Amino acid sequence: MPIVSISITSELLKEMNNLEKSEGFSGRSDLIRAGVRELINLKQERTSLTGELQSILIITHEEGKEQSVTKIKHGFDNIIQSHMHFKLGDKKCLELFVLHGQASNISDLVKQFQISDSMDKIKLITA
Repeated sequence: MPIVSISITSELLKEMNNLEKSEGFSGRSDLIRAGVRELINLKQERTSLTGELQSILIITHEEGKEQSVTKIKHGFDNIIQSHMHFKLGDKKCLELFVLHGQASNISDLVKQFQISDSMDKIKLITA
């Protein structure tokens, strides 16, 4: 197998080590491979969506990262029917989007949030 090197934050490394132990992975490489497989599956699910959709997009991020959310969402005003911002404990925020539009546009919006390093969790729920 090819060897790949990655750079991650100390916090992410700590979480990765905890996950490795709690889920019984034999090492970091197995954990990373499982994560990559999961992302591939999510992408395949997202790209299999077609036509006009109604969906909910839920995102969590650190407090203070709202500017990243705003920058991304303004490019997708045509599919965002509603957006709500909630403050959670521990300096976390939750963004809830109600979306209506072509599956390809919704998929593009999700992709923009996924590649942003400002987001913690991203979940798309389709109706």
